[in-house]
Amino acid sequence: MLSALKARDSTARVLVLTSATEPALASLALRSGAAGLLYKDVDPDALVRAIRSVHDGHLLLASEAAGTLVRPAGPGAGLDALTSREREVLAELAHGRSNREVARALRISEKTVKAHVSSVLAKLGVQDRTQAALLAVRQERES
Repeated sequence: MLSALKARDSTARVLVLTSATEPALASLALRSGAAGLLYKDVDPDALVRAIRSVHDGHLLLASEAAGTLVRPAGPGAGLDALTSREREVLAELAHGRSNREVARALRISEKTVKAHVSSVLAKLGVQDRTQAALLAVRQERES
């Protein structure tokens, strides 16, 4: 169904709400074109933020699903390589916040946020902010 919707309108941004907890579900939803996946017990305020985030072009996953999709890049990859400010930026990303929202929360410019995000991606060995956020959530759960 989701694939058919994406085939009809490639600009559609779909946030999947589910009660199914199988690890493969997140991967299947993303392969089918979902821009996000949350569980039905999500807090209403978090759901509103998630809808806005997906609408703004971000990928959003429930933290429970995130760990099944991203693994650390290799030995030495991890949060230890980040500065304290980069960790703060990464924490905001893990909550699905945009660069503008991160800048406001940390009281820094969007340009500075972009620089920190680039540095975080390089240090963690990931390709995009979503992978970085997923890695952060996974490492947080493991510690």
